[in-house]
Amino acid sequence: MTDVPSPGFVILWIEDELRGIEAGVDLLKGLLREKVRKEILVEEAPTVEEAEKRFTARRDSPPDLVLLDLMLPRNQQWLDAKPRRMDMNAGFFLWHRLRMQKEWGEKIAEVPILVVTARGNPEFRPAMLEDERLRWLGKPVGPSELADSIVDLLGAVAAKTATSEGQPP
Repeated sequence: MTDVPSPGFVILWIEDELRGIEAGVDLLKGLLREKVRKEILVEEAPTVEEAEKRFTARRDSPPDLVLLDLMLPRNQQWLDAKPRRMDMNAGFFLWHRLRMQKEWGEKIAEVPILVVTARGNPEFRPAMLEDERLRWLGKPVGPSELADSIVDLLGAVAAKTATSEGQPP
C-alpha cells in the first residue's frame, strides 16, 4: 500500500506578483504536500477585490491557510496600470475586516494567516502582533522557508486550539 496524501489543503494566496513564479509555487506545493500529507490547492487573489470575492465564496468552506501580502492593488485596473498602482495598507485592512470585524463570518475569521510582505516590520502593526493565528515573514522568501513557516504556524495554531479545548498539545 502506498502512502498517498489525502486530498484537500486549500491555501488562499493574496498576492499580486504570483504570475511569473509558477515554478516556485509548484515547488512550494510539493514541499507542503510532503509536510502536511495532503494535496495542496492554491487559490490566487491578486487584488483586494478578488480577495473579497474569494472570502465571500468560501464563507462556509474556509481555506486552511491565508498567505497575505500587505501591499496590493485594489482592483484589476490598478493591477494593469503602468506603473502598477498599490494600496500600501490593503492587506492590513483585509486582515482587520477578516479577523476583527468578522465580515465574512466566524469560520473564515479563525483561519491561520501568514503575512508575506516586503513592507515594513510587524512592530508597525501592533494589532496584528497580538493575533495568535498570524505569523509575519519578510520578502524575499524561498519556497523551503515559506513551507517551514507554514508548518510552524499550523503547529502553533493546533497546539493553541488543543490547549484551549483542554487537550494536551
